[in-house]
Order: sequence, then structure tokens, then C-alpha cells
Amino acid sequence: MRKADFSWAASRARVVAQDTGKPEWQELPERLELRFGGFHLGAPADSDSQRSRLDSLCTWLEDSSSSAQKAQAVLAEVSKLESHSSGKPQLPCWADFRDVGLEDSEFARLLHCLGSGLRLERLWLSVNKLGPRSQEVLLELIAAVGVDLEELHLVETGLNDDNVFELLSGLATARASQARAKQEMEMSCLVFLAGNHIDAPALLERLKRAEISVSLDDCQKTEAASSELLLPDFCHCA
Repeated sequence: MRKADFSWAASRARVVAQDTGKPEWQELPERLELRFGGFHLGAPADSDSQRSRLDSLCTWLEDSSSSAQKAQAVLAEVSKLESHSSGKPQLPCWADFRDVGLEDSEFARLLHCLGSGLRLERLWLSVNKLGPRSQEVLLELIAAVGVDLEELHLVETGLNDDNVFELLSGLATARASQARAKQEMEMSCLVFLAGNHIDAPALLERLKRAEISVSLDDCQKTEAASSELLLPDFCHCA
């Protein structure tokens, strides 16, 4: 059997090292960047394969030889040496999947894949049609990521008032409970929603009644009182 070629996926992934001043071979991974914006993941992985690029990508992310898994292994080893902990730290990830041409069920699978072993800090999903199944998985994903999520880009994703209310309330609830459990300061999260069919004034009132703290500000805050969700382009919703 011909060995799977993951070079196309590897070329769109980058491990960013911490700036510690150490030699390159001693550098620690800071985050994984997945740069697939505008890349059609529903197409075949190559001319001889029946597997889609999505199938290949999910396999590659779990492959022990991938840059993602190698960086994860380094983090785990350092954590074990420094804290004598057997727990497995998650690699921070910035994931760009704007306009990747997936159907609803395929997009749901992509989100499942991203939720396995990566700590999502910034997630770009704009210019994709999020149907019922992918919205359901996205709710599960942001509930799991919660307090770690710094940016969520959902521009032109076909969401309506009910969809956005569920997503924002789920994210706010997860972030608040996780921050309490970790007993640490919470950072504001930027959520971009322009281009969706939303009645902004009505939705803001609905969020207020649900006691979900949001702001139309466009800069993150780190003060203890700034655990709100920031919606900088909210007034540009259709």
C-alpha cells in the first residue's frame, strides 16, 4: 500500500517557538498555526486518492510524525520535568479555516478534529455555511475551549439571531465556570459576526436580559472586571 502523502497539510502548518533566546534545537513550542484559509478541503487529497483533504488532514493531525504531535510531545516532556506531572498539556493553536468549501456534516467533522488535543486560542471560520450539525458541534467545541478562546471569527456564516444567542450564551457560561474552577483572571474574547442575518439591537437586548456581558469595544482587556465578550463588528450585521 502506498504511504499517505501529508506534505500538502504539513506545508500549511507552522509551529511557532517561544522567544527564549536559547539555541534553535532547545526552543519550546509556543503554538501551532494551521493556515488553510481559502483551501478547498472537500477535494481529493491527491489525484490517486479516494480520501478527501479533510480525511487526510484529520489523520495527519493525529499522526506521531506530524509537527503538531512532535510539538505536543515536547510540551509534555517539559511539563513532566518541571512539575513532575503526568498530565498532558495541550498545544495552543491558531486555526484559520475561512472559506474551505465543506458541507455541514464535513464541517462538523473538522470541528471534532480540531477539538482533539489542541487548545484553540484563535479560530477563523468565516465565509463558511454553518448548518445545524456544524453549529451543534461548534457549541460543544467552544464550551470545551471556553476561557482559552481569545478570538472567534464567524463572519458571513449564515447564522441568525437564535444561532448567535446560543453560541454567545454557551461561550459566556463556559468561560465563567472555567475561570472560577481555575481561580484565574479571565481575558475578554473577541467574536466577529459581521455579514450574518442578525437584528443587532434586538439581540443585544436579549443578551442583556440573560445577563450575558458583551461590549462593542474592539480591544481585549485583562482586568478582573472584563470577562465580557467583545463584539467589535456587531453593528455591521445584516
